[in-house]
Amino acid sequence: MVLLAGGSSPVFYHSDHQMIEEDFDRVIGLMGQQIEKLIEDFTILFCETSGIGVGGTCQKADPSTILRVLCHMNDRTANQFLKKYFQLAKR
Repeated sequence: MVLLAGGSSPVFYHSDHQMIEEDFDRVIGLMGQQIEKLIEDFTILFCETSGIGVGGTCQKADPSTILRVLCHMNDRTANQFLKKYFQLAKR
């Protein structure tokens, strides 16, 4: 629904197919992980991209994608993490 009706320009080209498929695979993979692993990966990636650099190995995802997945998870641990570090409470 977001793909076909969202954004400022809901137009895509046949050549966008591969990129869109990779994005779906990445997000679906994140949704299947344990919350604790998502939080750990987010923390590592956030530190690396902000220049703090803690090392470690994470999947190929950016911190904002992981954060968005955490925001949409119906999970107490995710909710507590979001409240503590981002003052984001579930509705």
